[in-house]
Amino acid sequence: MKTETKHTHTKGPWTYYMTISDNGPVPQVQTVPIGPVGGAYATMICTLSRTGQKSGAGEANARLIAAAPDLLAALRECITDEGAHCLAFGRDTPTLRRRIAAINERARAAIAKAEGTA
Repeated sequence: MKTETKHTHTKGPWTYYMTISDNGPVPQVQTVPIGPVGGAYATMICTLSRTGQKSGAGEANARLIAAAPDLLAALRECITDEGAHCLAFGRDTPTLRRRIAAINERARAAIAKAEGTA
């Protein structure tokens, strides 16, 4: 019998910062420290390579990664009935229903990708 294990991501919020190495700045992403003053209890999420540093892509990627838990939570809210109603601002037309259905489809796909169920 095969048992499935559900993997979950490290709880947010996450933040990014730049560390300085011998070769210049390196973007990193970690959880927001929640320990006492002077003690940093943070979990390292990732360290990005220096590729793209001159163009700023590394820092932009780090910001996007750091926003992932917040983006996932926002998408989850969008696919609820209340979230869809808010998106529609109370209006109900066939065109709007199709548009909301398309947004929900993309949101569900992104959530599945983030949760590893895609």
